[in-house]
Amino acid sequence: MLTGVSLIGDATCVLLRLRDDGFAPITLPLTGEYNRLGAIDSVAEKPNSQLIVDFFAEHLRTGRFVAVDETTVNETVWPAPSPEYRSVIDGLVGLVVRNTTVWHVLQMGNAPMVAFDGDPIVLSLISQPVWDAIAAGSTTPGGSLEALFEKVFHRDSIAHGIYHQHLPEVAMQLRELPIVDAFLDTYGRSWTPPGDYGQHWREEILSYLERAREAYRDVPVVLDGLDGYAAEIAQLFAERGE
Repeated sequence: MLTGVSLIGDATCVLLRLRDDGFAPITLPLTGEYNRLGAIDSVAEKPNSQLIVDFFAEHLRTGRFVAVDETTVNETVWPAPSPEYRSVIDGLVGLVVRNTTVWHVLQMGNAPMVAFDGDPIVLSLISQPVWDAIAAGSTTPGGSLEALFEKVFHRDSIAHGIYHQHLPEVAMQLRELPIVDAFLDTYGRSWTPPGDYGQHWREEILSYLERAREAYRDVPVVLDGLDGYAAEIAQLFAERGE
C-alpha cells in the first residue's frame, strides 16, 4: 500500500519497529503472495528469511521478544510448525500482521502482541512489481555493504542482531532497501503500516490503480512498476472470470 495500489498478487513486506520517533525498518524485504488479509504467504525462504527466524526464535527464549497470538484458538506456539502456515517465516509474518491490525489499527489490548524490548513490531507492504521497478530503475547508493547497512538501519539493535555477521549473504536485498528508502523520502512517504485492510473488488482495485498513476504521473520508474502491476491483476481477473 506504500504507493497507493490495492495489494493483489505478489508483494514485498518489511518489518518495522515502532519507537517514540515513529516507524523504522528492522529487516530486509521479504517476498511472498498477498493473501488479501493483510499478510503475505508462501514467503520466499532465502538466507534473509532464515536469519530473521533464527534471531526472533533465539530472543523468544531470552524473553526480549514477545509474540502472543490472542486472535486464534490454535494452541500452537511459534516457532513450532503450525497447520495454519506453510512455513515458520509465514507464521512469524502472520503474528506481526495480527499485531499490526488488532493492536495497532484496532487498538485492542493495552500491550502489543508482538514486541522486542517492549517496542511493538509491525509491518509495511508494497506491490512486488512496483518494488522491483523502483529497485531496478534507480542507482544503488555507493559504499560498502556495511555503509549501506548503517545508512538504512541507523545502528538499530534488532537489524544489527539479525544481519551484522551475514551481510554478504543478503547483499541483493541490502542493495535494494536503501533505494526504496530513498524513494520514499524523496516523495514525502514514510515507512508505515497499511492504512486499509479491506478486501477490494475489481472496480475498487482499478480505481486505486488510476489514482496511483495520477499521483506518480511524473515518475517513470513507478509508472513502469504500475504497468507490471496492471498486467498482474489483469491475469488474476481473467483467472477468476471477472
